[in-house]
Amino acid sequence: MYILGVVLGSFYYGYVALQIPGGWLALKVGGTRLFGLAVLIASTLTLLTPVASRTSVLLLIIVRVGEGLVLVSVQFLWCVILTTKTSHES
Repeated sequence: MYILGVVLGSFYYGYVALQIPGGWLALKVGGTRLFGLAVLIASTLTLLTPVASRTSVLLLIIVRVGEGLVLVSVQFLWCVILTTKTSHES
């Protein structure tokens, strides 16, 4: 049961680790490039998830932490896009 919790929580370990650095990077690099690269990396890691789960639990945890690290920037960019659209509409 302990390993199941670690595997399920591993995405959020990566997600939490880069909350502030991911937002800073999104502001410095630019939204379009970072968004495209993050979606590409996250998609690749998602495709590797079944292979990683058949190989070892540690590899699955590493892949899920990587997904969390990458998707922080995507979440930050969506927040910027939504707040920009909302402020222009009012």
